[in-house]
Amino acid sequence: MTKKGMEKGRYLYLYLITAVICFVIVVIVAVVLVYGNPFSGEESTGIIVSESSIAQAVSNDVSIQEESKVPDDGTVDVSGYIEISVQHSELFEGNLILVTNKTDATAPIKDSLDLMMIYGNKQGSKYSLSTAELLLNTEALNAFNLMMHGFGVSTAETHVMVNNAYASIDGLTKDKMFESYADLASGRSVRLAVYPSEFGKMGEGVYLWFSEHCHEYGYILRYPADKTEKTGAEASATMFRYVGKPHSEYIKQNNLSLEEYIELIKEYDYKKPLIYTGLGGEKYYIYYQRAVTDSSTAINVPGDRAYSVSGNNTDGFIVTVSADKLPEQ
Repeated sequence: MTKKGMEKGRYLYLYLITAVICFVIVVIVAVVLVYGNPFSGEESTGIIVSESSIAQAVSNDVSIQEESKVPDDGTVDVSGYIEISVQHSELFEGNLILVTNKTDATAPIKDSLDLMMIYGNKQGSKYSLSTAELLLNTEALNAFNLMMHGFGVSTAETHVMVNNAYASIDGLTKDKMFESYADLASGRSVRLAVYPSEFGKMGEGVYLWFSEHCHEYGYILRYPADKTEKTGAEASATMFRYVGKPHSEYIKQNNLSLEEYIELIKEYDYKKPLIYTGLGGEKYYIYYQRAVTDSSTAINVPGDRAYSVSGNNTDGFIVTVSADKLPEQ
């Protein structure tokens, strides 16, 4: 064989060896990607897909969709609902009680408001009090402390003072505050101020934060400037009312006063509730049940979902169902 022929054969041999090595590397990489490292001695973490597993996944997806599906007419599946009895006294209790400045306004019973001293229960939030005797509903106070913490983190301001909190209707009338701040009698409202005043004014500058973000903590601006005809009170940038979520979120998103919201809910019952998805993605069913005069009222509620019932302080009850949450045991 000539020298030229020998060199050609040697190159062919090298090409063949290189091709074999490349093929082996490709096979090894493919095995590692699919089955994990076969040389590590550890159990493979690869996923084996079978017809049965695919069928199960499809079945689960369908069942989830069917469970959350609501017909186009707004009705919900009430086959799992049960009937509970609510006492007439509970008409004047709950986060959605409405106290207006009308002469026939019903005064909530103080002992039913679950009031707590604000002083000594600020939970580290930085704000001042006009007096150490201020009272607020316990749930509302916890939410207020969170809101004040959020305000402090967002603005670094600490010059907010609680001027007023719970007051009886008689006390408000005596102090000539009933027409402007009747909702203080709910035990869930606070009237705020900037103190000392040289640091600003509620509703202006950094203090606009409250009207823009209070709904995130379950609060609403009680007397908005564009709702005086509905509330019957002058606009106030200082008065905030706790109604709880998701109600605060819905009121904010739809630019409603509390009066308008209470009337709106009366259009819905347990079969066709107001269906609302909160800012956190949670689904709620909200509806109304007229109260039976001077007697207990039967209300339909889900037996397999968490719910709450609030009186509206006038003529009925508002039920809030957490459609995605199981009841507490």
